[in-house]
Amino acid sequence: MSQANDSESQSGDSESQSGDSESQSDADGGVARLSKALNLENCEDRFMSSDLSLLETGNFSDVETFCGNRSWSLHKSVICKRCKWFEKALTGGFEEATTNKITITEFSPELVDVVVRYLYSGAIDTKGVDKCEGDSIISKYVRLWSAADFFLLESLQKDVIGAIEDHLERCIKIMNQAKPAQKTACVVEQFFSAVATAYDVCPHAKACQRVLTDFAHAVRFRLYKSRTFVDLIPKFPGLASDLFVIAVTGNSSKWVGDSEADYSHYYTQDECMGCESDSSKAKFQHLEPATEAGEPNISDVPWKCEKCVEKSGYPWERYLTRVGG
Repeated sequence: MSQANDSESQSGDSESQSGDSESQSDADGGVARLSKALNLENCEDRFMSSDLSLLETGNFSDVETFCGNRSWSLHKSVICKRCKWFEKALTGGFEEATTNKITITEFSPELVDVVVRYLYSGAIDTKGVDKCEGDSIISKYVRLWSAADFFLLESLQKDVIGAIEDHLERCIKIMNQAKPAQKTACVVEQFFSAVATAYDVCPHAKACQRVLTDFAHAVRFRLYKSRTFVDLIPKFPGLASDLFVIAVTGNSSKWVGDSEADYSHYYTQDECMGCESDSSKAKFQHLEPATEAGEPNISDVPWKCEKCVEKSGYPWERYLTRVGG
């Protein structure tokens, strides 16, 4: 009898565990479906997706946030835990801590909405970013990075940089494969739109500037030949300076790895092009960039010895002046 009871007990436990397993499976499936519906595939489970329902309904909200013509009914337990800026505003000695009302004037309502949704979901609302101010998608993301910096949201800053890199990755493929000049020009125009935002509108966005210079360096052999690039680069001395430093010191990025300086691989021609005698005089070199991606082709200026120059009827002194001697 005891064995039967034990058997029944074990069977009951097994059924209970099976039921719990099925229930958990259903719950996990529901969360997965909700996450997919809310475009949260990349949120890395930072926050519970169900928090978005609190934002949408405003249930149990205890703080009102205003920006332009928009308002949000938020929850201190959510925003203070995930954002130091809100925590300081609502728990410090500020008026907002008493009134539970916050007015944000530094950014547009569209940007604030993306930030708020990020706090409740842990993912960037890409459709919301499309509605933000900016001439290109990268420009919009640079502005979002600036907002994340203001609200002390390091995780959002990192996610924004990742989004910019993903977009530039597609631009690199276009630059390397595009034959019609129009496609290249379109990418270059988008690039400079982002540069204008990162260097002029948000000059503190150093991380965004770095990604843009990494991109420019990665496609430099095509980018620098673009008429659009040549016309626009004088308007952005900060970018020009950064690219020059990379050219003379090298760069390390996800696209080129550890790249040495473009101007560091000089070699000289040590024989006269006329009589092939060895040279003991100064060598003259110049750089001829390669037309394709990769290491640039470094070539030297052919030279003639004094005797060969005199034989050609060209005075040696004038020859040295001509070649820079």
